[in-house]
Amino acid sequence: MTELYFEFFTTFSKMECALKEAGYLMKKDGEATANWDTFANSVDPAILQHQDPDLQSAYRLLKESPPWKQVAKKGRVLFEDTPFASPTETFRYYTDVLRRLRNNLFHGGKFNKSLGNNPSRNRQLVSAGLRVLEIAAVANPRVRKIYLEIEW
Repeated sequence: MTELYFEFFTTFSKMECALKEAGYLMKKDGEATANWDTFANSVDPAILQHQDPDLQSAYRLLKESPPWKQVAKKGRVLFEDTPFASPTETFRYYTDVLRRLRNNLFHGGKFNKSLGNNPSRNRQLVSAGLRVLEIAAVANPRVRKIYLEIEW
């Protein structure tokens, strides 16, 4: 499982780097933050129609059983099935899902048994998210070129 999470993190990091280097920035001046929404719009709807069966399975899983959001309620940390703002028939929905997956893993809540840690579900979600990232990384020619040139 650790290898899967590491692969997800490194792929996500490479993707954010490629997005920023390709000019997908929230602002042209100031903090360099990747603009996932603009990128998603640039590859939608073609990426949703990609015929890769693993990608289509990933889309189904992430749509039917999306990651929950870590929230605080009355001083307690828990996960809620919080809807995403983007419509499920857009690629922006899936980039929102990818960012939530990354946040959940990075901030550590998914490893706390008292918060409802479900290792099997976590693995499925991260595997699905990784497949979406892999296809997204090569869906836009500018991003693909930079992504493939990044060395670790």
